[in-house]
Amino acid sequence: MTLASLILVVLASFIHASWNLLAKRAASVGPVFVFAYNVFACVAYAPWVLYVLIKEGISWTGSGISFILLSGVIHLAYSLFLQRGYQVADLSVVYPAARGTGPMLSTVGVIVILGETPTSTGLVGLLLVVAGILMIAT
Repeated sequence: MTLASLILVVLASFIHASWNLLAKRAASVGPVFVFAYNVFACVAYAPWVLYVLIKEGISWTGSGISFILLSGVIHLAYSLFLQRGYQVADLSVVYPAARGTGPMLSTVGVIVILGETPTSTGLVGLLLVVAGILMIAT
């Protein structure tokens, strides 16, 4: 790994952890915080989205729109559940459980929905992630 890559990984980790600390501190307002940062994200991403729409265009299909809407609903649900978790539990419990749930659900999803056959190493990794979540949550 190059030094630049390492610096980017460490920086991303710091930003991500800082973001979750901020979310924990705003847990008392719950959905209001989720609404506020989603509005901020929409405003921040709007110039890039407009650029892509104008410069490159997008072929809108029913399935494409469905996936966009489904993605939005999943992200909203995740954000609301995360805020609820921060309202009722410590950051040291909620953060690792939330971070481990994504890879776990992704692995289960590709097995069940896409019919992928995981390798033995992949299954061991999934079991270790689940075990880690359970150890932290209990």
